[in-house]
Amino acid sequence: MKDSRTQRAASLVAEWVRETMGWGPEKATVHMVPHLSTSRFEFAVIAQRGLRSSGELYAVTDGERVLPGRPETLGEVLAAEGLPADPGALPPAQAAELALRLLAPGRGHVVTGADDPALGGVDGVAAAVAEPQVTREGDTARIEFLSARGPHGPVERWSVGVHPDGSIDSRVSDVTPR
Repeated sequence: MKDSRTQRAASLVAEWVRETMGWGPEKATVHMVPHLSTSRFEFAVIAQRGLRSSGELYAVTDGERVLPGRPETLGEVLAAEGLPADPGALPPAQAAELALRLLAPGRGHVVTGADDPALGGVDGVAAAVAEPQVTREGDTARIEFLSARGPHGPVERWSVGVHPDGSIDSRVSDVTPR
């Protein structure tokens, strides 16, 4: 059973979807994602019915307003949680997954270890895998992680900077051996 905060968040996001996109429950379903929710924000996946791929959108809500999945939203969420001042404000794997979902929807998943099944057929990458981490560079927090797009798919190295004003910079490079 969902707690009242999660129920309220689901209702807010469903209402936002109806108002901004004109989609009712017959066109889209809202799924709350507790492991990506933070102390201040609830994370939601909006699944478009009838689409097999590229049919997911993301949004977050603080209980008052709904913010669409985009870089500005990531910056606002991370700043509200204490980044970049405190690199330990969120678990690194959660910060990495929030970054991947809000910066590049549909771009695979965060690799959390060398035993990730997606690395099974990608020679030479598994040995170089480190768990996601959040470090500090001056006044910027930097989220470093790998992502994979399924078994034998491309593996990418991400470096996402969170600045004091909530702005985001990101660099992505392919680390799949050719």
